[in-house]
Amino acid sequence: MSIYVWRRKYLKYGMVGLMAKRKSIPREPLSQDHALPEFEELENLRTQLQELQFEVDVLKETISVLKKTRHRSNGTQKP
Repeated sequence: MSIYVWRRKYLKYGMVGLMAKRKSIPREPLSQDHALPEFEELENLRTQLQELQFEVDVLKETISVLKKTRHRSNGTQKP
């Protein structure tokens, strides 16, 4: 079974769809109001990660600029 088949079953039936087939486990498609909160959480975490990565990049660039500015000001103060 390929990963695409697993993904399709997971999206359609949830975790139950990936389990071995047994007659005692009902397999029904997921309703839209139960739209896999894991995926919503994943998207939220990805968005948060991008925002934090942007913040880190800005802070790194700020530190770099401040170091250059301090280095230049220290260099001009020498007699």
